[in-house]
Amino acid sequence: MNHVATVIGALAVAGAATAQIELLPDPAIEIGSGAASAPPGATEWGFFGAAGINAFFGDNGHLSFFADNPSNSGGAFHQGIGGSAGFEYTFTLVDVFVEPRFNADLQIALEFYAGDDSTQLGVETLIIDTDDDTTPIGFSGGPFASVSAIAPVGTVFVRPVIQFSNPAPLSGGGGPNFFVFAASLVPSPAVAPAMLCMALGVRRRR
Repeated sequence: MNHVATVIGALAVAGAATAQIELLPDPAIEIGSGAASAPPGATEWGFFGAAGINAFFGDNGHLSFFADNPSNSGGAFHQGIGGSAGFEYTFTLVDVFVEPRFNADLQIALEFYAGDDSTQLGVETLIIDTDDDTTPIGFSGGPFASVSAIAPVGTVFVRPVIQFSNPAPLSGGGGPNFFVFAASLVPSPAVAPAMLCMALGVRRRR
């Protein structure tokens, strides 16, 4: 019997199953938006600066980032999401609307916290170049950007963050703002080197 294939295969199956678990309680971003379709009972996003949650485009909630003033900055974050050390987490902006004049330092991040939900143990940040001809304009219609990281030892909470700073709206027509209509946070077990060594050891003993 191929024990290596069995061990690694089991890890792959477990990882694939776990990766389907959505950790955001409201991935469609309806709660608190005023949209009639908002589901009750789940926790909401928190905000700082020139950001919030709205339903400007009909009954369709979204996170809003207002980069229309050069002095603006702000962001959104979600607390209270449990995490485990050694798991890899992926935070994705699934569906966004980038207005034609939006131009700012845009970041998405994963932050890892201890049990007090205030002691930060690690952070992984993705910087998105919004003044780039390859940046999608309008509704993305699919994943816009993702950041992944493995939770460090001691992790109890994982916090997704979206933020912007230093806006410099582009010239021309259209708005200078950025909206997120759907997001996702999913885990998958990281394959620890010790597990691979154990599997290889099984094969050597055969």
